[in-house]
Order: sequence, then C-alpha cells, then structure tokens
Amino acid sequence: MEGYDDDGKPKIPGTLNKGIGGEHGIDKFNPAGVIQNRKDKNTTSLDQNPELFAFNNEGINAPSSSGSKIAKIYPLDSNGNPQDAQLERGLTPSPLVLRSAEEGLISIVNTNKEGENQIDLKVISREHFIKGILNSKRNDAKGIKSSKLKVWGDLKWDGLIYNPRGREENAPESKDTKDPATRIRGQFEPIAEGQYFYKFKYRLTKDYPWQVSYIPVKIDNTAPKIVSIDFSNPEKIKLITKDTYHKVKEQYKNETLFARDQKEHPEKFDEIANEVWYAGAALVNEDGEVEKNLEVTYAGEGQGRNRKLDKDGNTIYEIKGAGDLRGKIIEVIALDGSSNFTKIHRIKFADHADEKGMISYYLVDPDQDSSKYQKLGEIAESKFKHLENRKEDSLKKDATEVEHHQDNEEATEEKSSFTINKDISTIRDFESKDLKKLIKKKFREVDDFTSETGKRTEEYDYKYDDKGNIIAYDDGSALEYETEKLDEIKSKIYGVLSPSKDGHFEILGKISNVSKSAKVYYGNNYKSIEIKTTKYDSHSKTMTFDLYANINDIVDGLAFAGDMRFFVKDDDQIKAETKIRMPEKNKETKTEYPYASSYGNVIELGEGDLSKK
Repeated sequence: MEGYDDDGKPKIPGTLNKGIGGEHGIDKFNPAGVIQNRKDKNTTSLDQNPELFAFNNEGINAPSSSGSKIAKIYPLDSNGNPQDAQLERGLTPSPLVLRSAEEGLISIVNTNKEGENQIDLKVISREHFIKGILNSKRNDAKGIKSSKLKVWGDLKWDGLIYNPRGREENAPESKDTKDPATRIRGQFEPIAEGQYFYKFKYRLTKDYPWQVSYIPVKIDNTAPKIVSIDFSNPEKIKLITKDTYHKVKEQYKNETLFARDQKEHPEKFDEIANEVWYAGAALVNEDGEVEKNLEVTYAGEGQGRNRKLDKDGNTIYEIKGAGDLRGKIIEVIALDGSSNFTKIHRIKFADHADEKGMISYYLVDPDQDSSKYQKLGEIAESKFKHLENRKEDSLKKDATEVEHHQDNEEATEEKSSFTINKDISTIRDFESKDLKKLIKKKFREVDDFTSETGKRTEEYDYKYDDKGNIIAYDDGSALEYETEKLDEIKSKIYGVLSPSKDGHFEILGKISNVSKSAKVYYGNNYKSIEIKTTKYDSHSKTMTFDLYANINDIVDGLAFAGDMRFFVKDDDQIKAETKIRMPEKNKETKTEYPYASSYGNVIELGEGDLSKK
C-alpha cells in the first residue's frame, strides 16, 4: 500500500525508511530498499526488497558519499529528479497498526524466532494507548489521510546498543584495581555487522495476547566491489558486481558482539554474499563530470524481490547506450543497501587502434600518472566502426519517420500554453501566509586536486540530534532561515487552492496548440492521475479540462497535498505545465501518538505485499 504525505512525498506505512526527520515538522524520509535498475525500466515504482534494509554504523569514520557524480537513486526527490547517494547511518520504521492498543513495545532483537535465545538488544519505544487507523475519523475506505503518513524520527535505530562493560576503544585499563567503576564503564557502542530485526509487540489490553511482527535490518559496513566489466559487446556491456556483509557464526550466535569484537576476533564471523542495491554508469570527462548518463539494468536471473546471485555470489548488470568509446572515459559505481559505495572506477579507452587494429582500455587512477595506468584489456576497433554505421542508419530512419509523421498529423509546432479560468476555478492569489520557511542553503570553497583551480564549491551539510532533527550546519554554525519570496513563487506557482468548507473545489483550464491525442494530468513529482473530463476543439487545437474533486479525496493513493502539478502530454512529451499549491490541512490540537496504521497488524516485510493495492 502506497500513499503520499502533505508535501507530496511517497510513503509506505509499515516499512523501514531512510533519511532524516523528527520534530519541528521535518520529514525527509523515503522508503528504504526501493528496487533499482529494474528490467522494466520503471522509475516510479516503490517496490521494496527487505533483504536490502541495511545501514552503516561506523559513524564519522565512514565517508558519507563517494565523490562520484553518476549515482542517481529513486524514488525521485521533491523536485522530480533522481536523488544523490548518501551513506545510510540508520533506518526508521513507520509502524502500521489497525486497532487501538493499550500497550506497544518496539525493540531490536537478534533473531525473529521466539524461544531461540532471542535477546532484546535495545528498546526503541514503549508506548501506551496507541490509536489505530480504524479508530480514527481522519481515515476512510479510500485510504489513510496524508497527514497520518508522517514518519517519526524518534523510532530511528543508529546501530548502537548499550555495553555495560564498555570502555573507550583502545583506552588502557585503569591501574586502580580497588574501585571496579574505574575498570568498567558502560556506554553505547556500535554492534557488530549482522542480521538483526525490529520487533513490534502490541496488545489490546492485558487480557489479550501480544501480537508480534518483525522487520529485518542489517548492519553492513562492508563496501561492494566491481568484479569485472566485459566490453566484448559494446552495445551491451556486462557489469559484474559483488556485495558482502559479515554475520556471526552459528556457534557464537548467543553472544552479543560489538564492532570492536569483530575487529579483534574476525574468526567469529562469516562473510555472506548479498545483493547489490544499485549500479550506475556514465561517460565522464577527466574531472569526473558527467557527459552522458548510461542505461543500467539488472541482467541476472529473476526480478524484483526474486533476483538471484550467480554461482559466485555476484550481481550482474547490463550497460546500454555507451556507443563509440574510442577516446572516452566510462565510470561505473555500485552501492549496497547501506549505500556503502565502491571506489571511483573509471576506464579510459585509447583514441586510436594499434597496428593490430585493437583499442586498449585502462583503469584510471587519479593518484598516478597516466603512463602507470593498469591495462585491463583491448577490443577490436571494428566493433566501434560497426556502431558508427548503425548510428547513421538510425538517423536516416528517424528522419524518414519524422517526415512521414508530419505528412499524416496536424502540425502543432507552436508552443503550447496553459490557462486557468479564474472566474470558475476555486483558486486564490498567493498571500504572505502561504509562503514556506526554509533552511537557507550555504556554500563554501574546499580544496579539490581534480579541479583546474584546485578548488570547488560545495553545499554545507547538516548536524542532527539523536532524533534526526537538523540542529546546525556541519561546521557547528547556527541555522539560518529564509522565507520564500512572493514574486518568485508567483512566477513558479499559479496560485493557492481555496476549497469550500466541506473541501470541494473545481479547476477549469485550457491548453492551446495541442493535438486531439493530448492528455491532461494532475499529480506530484512521483505520481500523476489523468483528468478524464476533457473537450477538444480541432479548429483552434485547444483542449479544455474540468477537475471537480474534494481536497480530502485520495485517488489511487494520491492525495491533494503540497504543490500539485497540472500538465499536458502530447506525442509522449510534456507540452505545458503549471503548479497549484494545496492549502495546509487544519491541524488538530489534541495529542497524537506516533503509531498509526491501516491493517490488522504490523506488516512483516518478508511476507507482506508492498506493491500498490
């Protein structure tokens, strides 16, 4: 089951989420483990694989990003663009509870099997009087209201548990043996890599048994690897990747082991192969700037949650669209479920063939002179010449098809325009109260040996508290805020929806210079719904649409929230677009508890169906 929050971001109740958020209305969470590089090339699906629910708990010792500029992750961000890859340092559940319960307990455990020496490693939350979805008037048969889809940052686990015998790593024991307190100092420490579980327990009253469910979560601090790249067919380049994590051996499963134990006793752990989450490829220049993003799809057995590793534990991908690689640099990257990333992997092809007609290619090392680059292989130049001929034939075919299309279709070459009927539509002009307060972006110059100037500009990152709330810029300086500028917003967004008291509204609009086959949609950057009530005038090449709905409606999982897009597609291209800001919902003053749900229990993601219902 999928939904969208008040800002139009996709949400899946009853799952794990990556990102940050918590108090002060901050919710920058996305569903974790969303399947990437799909064979069907679907970039809007929120299908998840629980095997990829993982994060890195090395803290500041692990870099947050790879430095590569080619990784583009789904779901899309708030601007409709793929997201950059950032190391995951914790995951946050969004529990889904149907009926109200007197008691609820969320904890981290070492196994999802009751009675097999299950240990509560950490209690995340203990709550009373949890309000369920069926007991809330704010939800109906159409779905959960967008305001109930908020993810609560205080349920986040950062991979730390309490070690009563903890001591700062590498710190010597005190010589004072009289006072045990000088030798034993409890503290929270990173737990060792392995498979753990969120455990959810709810019961109606003390007279009822506990209902229990689990969601798997891995601690994975081990980066994936690029095993090999096969260029024998330049049209379908084969990329072989491998990811692993470490799991405690069976004979030590009843011990609670920490990251320091893993370093000191690696013999207690097995290395386990796991699926790579994402692979990307692009043609880049000498500085790693993207010149062309390439299509990368999963090419192994199975698909979705049923993908299979090969006999060596590898995940296989196929790269298309590279074309003639002579004189080019191709960069590839792979990420696991924690967004641990491979080292920057660039391969440079020679400009010309040798006397044998072969093009050599080399592994680029930014820290070495080009004369010391490692040669990886060679490919016959004739294969690239074959691609040149194919490209010329394709261009001729495209030109013929365009001419044929122009002969058989009414010309709509003039620019399309979007017009809203102000007299009929329930839309008002922007006012100061409609402007949003945003954290101001700050930038700085940093050293960069790959740049011609030796410098590059980067955006400040943020510091967060234990609940995931932004508290300062990463250099410790206080946050600065800015309010949207009225003139700028008016130039980007048409106006603010002004529904009636019971939520009804109407939007009447017209699009000029489109064909009869054009279609009008409304939605956000993640999902759109076709507006069926349209009328076309062939004489003026104008399409009129009329949307009559209720602000509280949820249509196919899409709520009227945030800045909604209204756009027309003609010949499979967006011809015109405008945006309308949805009003903020009335906020209830009564206390809300952070456990809201819509099914009879917490969905266990190893068994539940996460596809849209």
